[in-house]
Amino acid sequence: MSSQQNFDIKTLLGAAARTTSTNGSAVDLQGYVNPGGRAMKAYIDLGVVTTAGPLTAIIQHSDTTTAADFTDVSGGAFTVIPVTTTTATQEAIHFVTTKRYVRASVTCTNGAGHSYGVYLLAEKRVK
Repeated sequence: MSSQQNFDIKTLLGAAARTTSTNGSAVDLQGYVNPGGRAMKAYIDLGVVTTAGPLTAIIQHSDTTTAADFTDVSGGAFTVIPVTTTTATQEAIHFVTTKRYVRASVTCTNGAGHSYGVYLLAEKRVK
């Protein structure tokens, strides 16, 4: 049975101002529910837009922490923030990962400048 005390918020990319594409650090999902098929919820929180430009964010997963091993999660893409967006916005997505590690991968193009963070809601496995 789930309860709020069993949920953790994991930071995939901490809130910061960025003007270049970046990958977050690998987050280890060992110790969380449904090994081999974890239903997850991720959030992107876009704050200040200093230079309007498209922003693309996706969740990636891997069996290892090796950067080259990460691949895009099916259903793990956030809506592309279009060049016309200049105000704060938030979005939540649901996806399933079959791997142990996840990270956020964000692409900024056309000199875009955004302040944002990407977070994961994960349910701890209870013994």
